[in-house]
Amino acid sequence: MLAERLGKAGHRVTCLQADDAPDPLAADLLVHLDTTLGDSREPVEPEHALSRARAAFDVIQRATATMKDRAFGRIVHVRSVPPPGPAPSLTGPTSAFASAGTLGMLQDLARQVARFGVTLNMVTLTQPPAGRDSLPPLQRQATVTEVAGLVEMLCHDEAGFMTAQSFSLVSAVS
Repeated sequence: MLAERLGKAGHRVTCLQADDAPDPLAADLLVHLDTTLGDSREPVEPEHALSRARAAFDVIQRATATMKDRAFGRIVHVRSVPPPGPAPSLTGPTSAFASAGTLGMLQDLARQVARFGVTLNMVTLTQPPAGRDSLPPLQRQATVTEVAGLVEMLCHDEAGFMTAQSFSLVSAVS
């Protein structure tokens, strides 16, 4: 849905896996979808979680290299995380540590590349909790269209003043 919406807005969209991303990654716009830790309720080894966080950072860093040369770029890192609650073994703490580390690295990178006209923002999609008492004030989840609208807005030229921001939504979109 995100790729379709961005394509309709006139952006050239290419879908690739992190391992297949060329170096350097030439793009004016990168929407990085990271769901590697999102839906797992199984134990996660700390080394795996940290290596996936590092892989996300590496792909984004490769894109910023060519964006800096062009003095323009928009990056939106979209990640999915499980709902809060009891988790077996190391899943919860490891995922939280990897997520916080990824966000910290990306916010620091966003501040470094901002002077080159490159913006980098993060969107976190938290899966809906079991009870309605934990939903956001509107008492509903964000729809696919609303998530795509936020990402599209962050990619727009008119959002060039926004960088290093993190948006958190309750949504089943992943």
